[in-house]
Amino acid sequence: VLDSLLQIEVQDASPLQQAERLRSIIWPYIIRIEDVGVLDFITSLDSLYQCCIAGKTGDTKYEKEVLADVQFFKGSKLTHTDPEAARPLIESAIMQFRSLGDSTKAAVGFMQLIWTLSNLGDSTGFALVRLQAIELLPHLTDPFIVINIQASMGVGCYDFGMYAEAASHYFDALKIIEAKRTTQLLSAQRDMFHNLGGVYA
Repeated sequence: VLDSLLQIEVQDASPLQQAERLRSIIWPYIIRIEDVGVLDFITSLDSLYQCCIAGKTGDTKYEKEVLADVQFFKGSKLTHTDPEAARPLIESAIMQFRSLGDSTKAAVGFMQLIWTLSNLGDSTGFALVRLQAIELLPHLTDPFIVINIQASMGVGCYDFGMYAEAASHYFDALKIIEAKRTTQLLSAQRDMFHNLGGVYA
């Protein structure tokens, strides 16, 4: 999906420039609900943080932002292969995002945590996280992120037998798509209808 970005060499840039480039590559994958388990960039960013950023930039807030991203990315990498290990990393990152005042990243964190809890079969945890994600939705400004969080909640509801709730999340996403009708949003419309078909099958 981001093949053009994957070809860009960052080794000649400064550590901060490399970190920003890596973050700009990884975040879109997660927002698009793609599996980041195969991304070597996450390990590269973690190493870069440890060697060249932590305690060395003079900007404590920036270092906290990078650390939160690193922990979140590491957890996201494990969501499908080792959800038990992924959970504390993602939960820690969400707490850091919230302390940094970043509602968007916290909401995306809940989206990723929903997948993790679904993989763990933790219906109680899912119910709590779903409510927290719903509370954050009005504070988000990017409709593409909103519909993907709605879709993730829909999948989680379906996995735990909450079929009416699953359909409601997909319909809410479709309303946004129809209202905004951007190319990016319309590209997700078929997936929403596909998921709805699964609910009513």
